[in-house]
Amino acid sequence: MKQRLISIDILRGLTIILMIIVNTPGTWNHVAAPLRHSAWNGLTLTDVVFPCFMFIMGITTYISLRKFNFSLSATLVLKVVRRSCILFLLGLLLNWMAAGFPGADEVRVLGVLQRFGICYLVVSLLACTVSRKTMAVIAAVLLVAYSVLLLTCNGYAYDETSILSVVDRSVLGGNMMNDGGIDPEGILSTIPSIAHVIIGYLIGAIALSDMPLKDKVLNMAQWGILMLFAGLLADSFLPINKKVWSASFVFVTCGLSLLTLVLFAMILDIDHRKMPKTVFLIFGVNPLVCYVLGELICIAQDQIKIYDVPLKHYFYWTFAGVMGDNSWSSFVAALAVAAIVGCVGWLLYTRKIYVKI
Repeated sequence: MKQRLISIDILRGLTIILMIIVNTPGTWNHVAAPLRHSAWNGLTLTDVVFPCFMFIMGITTYISLRKFNFSLSATLVLKVVRRSCILFLLGLLLNWMAAGFPGADEVRVLGVLQRFGICYLVVSLLACTVSRKTMAVIAAVLLVAYSVLLLTCNGYAYDETSILSVVDRSVLGGNMMNDGGIDPEGILSTIPSIAHVIIGYLIGAIALSDMPLKDKVLNMAQWGILMLFAGLLADSFLPINKKVWSASFVFVTCGLSLLTLVLFAMILDIDHRKMPKTVFLIFGVNPLVCYVLGELICIAQDQIKIYDVPLKHYFYWTFAGVMGDNSWSSFVAALAVAAIVGCVGWLLYTRKIYVKI
């Protein structure tokens, strides 16, 4: 496992495909239950997708920093800061476009790519300044401190009395994505997200250790089971909640992500069984390009209008006219967007073009 694991690219590709499908239904009026986020507490398939990618980002952060021997240098710092800024600004640009190009004071500041950028920056700098044991301690402290904050400051209230809402509104103003004034990628919930990426980073250290392959996979499986059960046990007093990004949510989603990676590793890296891999690799080796392209298609569908009717309406009814106005048509329309992105990804993949920042 010192070489790049194909199972990591496969899982990352699957995650990107699911992110596109979740974000681009034919209509929000008809979305199948597994493709909806939980209204508040609880967990759906969709709730696992974003944290799974963050977990994988932690692993790949270890892989990339290993090339620099985990030592700070001007070159490394410049690279990490540049990459983080690009992610943050790209996310800000997408928010601006999705909102219809409003004034700066009306644009949502935070988002998915912004969280990637912030967490990548913090974890990368930590990895080059402290030991892995210290990073594990930092992750634990962050999760405990955040959990105490939630329990003592009304953090689980889905309204403006929540400490999450208070901080977001105080710092960012009223440009929140959902009612209650709680941004799902808000300021305080970035704290456990950093711990989330640290966990992925520590798993990356196991994946690239000198242990025999089967021992490493077994080790990761044990950690996956442990985190999953820890999260389920904590759910009784710290409810699993994506918008809050609770500690139980961190452990459950990290556990599920790791166990899925272990399954792929057993199939592909240990048994070397044949399975359809190309479609996942297409998305997995160029994840940022595929994700951004999916978002741009979604934005174009909403912003481009024909006779004052969004293009998305015509796109959806291409399928609904045949299958009916229902969740199946909405799902197939999302699949069609993923297929369009996949075609572009395939052109890059066949030409061995891997876009990196």
